[in-house]
Amino acid sequence: MMKVSGIRVKMIMDGREILCSPNMTVLDAARENGIDVPTLCLNPMYPEHRPGSCRMCLVEVIAGGRPGLQPSCTLPVSSGLNVSTRSDAVYEARRMVVELLMSEHVQNCRDCPVSGNCALAEFCKDYDIDGVPVCAECPNQREAFF
Repeated sequence: MMKVSGIRVKMIMDGREILCSPNMTVLDAARENGIDVPTLCLNPMYPEHRPGSCRMCLVEVIAGGRPGLQPSCTLPVSSGLNVSTRSDAVYEARRMVVELLMSEHVQNCRDCPVSGNCALAEFCKDYDIDGVPVCAECPNQREAFF
C-alpha cells in the first residue's frame, strides 16, 4: 500500500489509539502496529488483491463505521473508527470459519505442499477445535490436537 506522508488517521484498535495512513485497511494498520489478525485469502505476493472471502480477518466495528463484524482486509481506516480484533464475537465467528473449512477439508495431508506448516492446523489449536481426523502421515498427528 502506498503511504501518504504527513496526513495521519487516528483510530482505536483493541482499546489502543493508533495513527495510520488514510489509504490503509484495518488489516494493514494492525500489522503495522504489531496486532495479529489471521488471514487465509490474502496472498502477500499480490497485496492489492483483497477478496475478503476467507473471513478469518474479521474484526468487530464498535464505533465510527457500520457496526458489526467486517473483514479487516477490505475495511478502510477512518478517523474515529474503533475496532476490536479480540472480542467474543470475533473469536466465535473465526472459530465457525475454521469449522466450516475443516468440514470440507479433503485431508490429503500426504500430498500437502506445506507438510506440517499448516495454517489450518494452527487455527484448530487457536480456536480450540478438536476431533478432526487427519492423515497418519501428517506431522501434526503427533501433537494430538486434532
